[in-house]
Amino acid sequence: MIFERSILSRIMPSSVPNFAEPEFRYANGVEMWDREYSSLATIPSSHRSQPSHAVKLSLSSLRLRQGSAVDLGCGNGRNAKFLAKLGFEVSALDFSERALDLTQHLIANENTRLDITPILHDIRDGLPFRDSETDLVLDAYCLCHFIDEIGYKKALDEVSRILRPGGIYLKIHLDSSDDYYLQRSIEKRSFGHISYDPANQFLKRHYGAEKLHDELRSNFDLMRVWRVRFDDVVRGAKVSRSVFAIALTRKPHE
Repeated sequence: MIFERSILSRIMPSSVPNFAEPEFRYANGVEMWDREYSSLATIPSSHRSQPSHAVKLSLSSLRLRQGSAVDLGCGNGRNAKFLAKLGFEVSALDFSERALDLTQHLIANENTRLDITPILHDIRDGLPFRDSETDLVLDAYCLCHFIDEIGYKKALDEVSRILRPGGIYLKIHLDSSDDYYLQRSIEKRSFGHISYDPANQFLKRHYGAEKLHDELRSNFDLMRVWRVRFDDVVRGAKVSRSVFAIALTRKPHE
């Protein structure tokens, strides 16, 4: 369900866009992400070169080293680069041209060849891969921006569709106890809460690991969960971050 204008207006009436307008198929549109990757840089990871802490921890624990991988919402390519250096053939998807410009720049500035294919694509239109052809789907802070329930479920079905039997869906998420987003919580949901960040106008879902697993049971079987806590600096302020990674395998298709 997309947020009603009245809910958001009570939070920040002067700066919240009207997500009921037709051009917003879900709350976090491509124009907003182009701006984030070109000029705003309000999210610390937007221009960091190192992979996510949780990505490094979980992939090291799983000991995955090769195969085909899809990086959903690849951003500046930092996690795609990490996957490629492990030995994966990586398809790096993003619907922001500015994000893929950064990914291309990252690839061009490496001394060794990275097997990364940047793909400009909107996940809301499905995933551009055949059934059961992918070994790993990495969702590092991507589908948490799908606020529309129908679009969110469709995206999860697509992840399940492209994974081979036994393929892994690795989801990295700022959980429901992350300090920065708790301060920006605007609505409680059965799974946790929704946050709104006025610095960039992004909405996010925040879960506890158990609630997220409950939601994903129809498509995936649970493998393992990791929790990562660390101090970070966001726009000059020190905050305590709480991130979890959840590894799941695709259920057999009927």
